[in-house]
Amino acid sequence: MLLESMMIGLLAVLAGVMVIGLAYYVIQVIAGWRIFTKMGEPGWKSLIPVYRKYVVFDNCWEAKWFWVYLGLALATGVVGAWAEGGDAGILAASVSAMVSVASFLVSALYYHKLSRAFGHDIGFTIGLIFLNPIFLMILAFSQDQYIGPDGIPQGGFGEF
Repeated sequence: MLLESMMIGLLAVLAGVMVIGLAYYVIQVIAGWRIFTKMGEPGWKSLIPVYRKYVVFDNCWEAKWFWVYLGLALATGVVGAWAEGGDAGILAASVSAMVSVASFLVSALYYHKLSRAFGHDIGFTIGLIFLNPIFLMILAFSQDQYIGPDGIPQGGFGEF
């Protein structure tokens, strides 16, 4: 009886996590669709998670940084698994920590570039980092317009 109630509790927790994950994905897609439309991109591109990041990198920073971001994300997983292998020791733990920090820094810069592309400053970047779904919805449904990478209008002054 105790085992059955523990299994039911575990299934309830797993179902809750799945619902939260699905809700997070739906928020990402809805906000992404609106943000992409503001950037002049087709909204359907927000449906594909990895491609969504690539498109935002391409519009707000440079596409080559997407590959750095993706490489760091993969390296974080690989090095993290190596560090937990038992025999790896302090070197693996140190490398894992450094790769994780580098990955976080690139992610933070990604959010800063997104923030700047819509005319916001560091305060909005901090919101995107720590309260991501809320600030994505603010960006999507506010009157903010896409300005361009680093907040510099495309085709602006000095270009003929």
